[in-house]
Amino acid sequence: MRKWLLVALFGITLAGCATQPTEQAQQGADQSASEQVKNDDMKATSEQQVGMREVSGTVAYRERIALPDNAVLKVTLEDVSLADAKAIVIDSQSYTTEASRYRYHLP
Repeated sequence: MRKWLLVALFGITLAGCATQPTEQAQQGADQSASEQVKNDDMKATSEQQVGMREVSGTVAYRERIALPDNAVLKVTLEDVSLADAKAIVIDSQSYTTEASRYRYHLP
């Protein structure tokens, strides 16, 4: 008796998990597909209009051990937007360290 009850309960549980997509979900899928096409078009035009931008910031070293006098900070900007491709180095700068906070600027 218990086996049949467990089988029936398991079957009901599986039936409850099988859902059909609603109209709203189908419309959302259609909308996301059209947005993808728009994003591809925008990406193509933005690549044509890309101007040079600047990246700057500060790097903080919080260890209690001081860095040696000949320490070098290397800041690299990479394009990692493609999942299956190796990252493309856009710019790289090296700076000598002089304090606990280091400012960098990538043109």
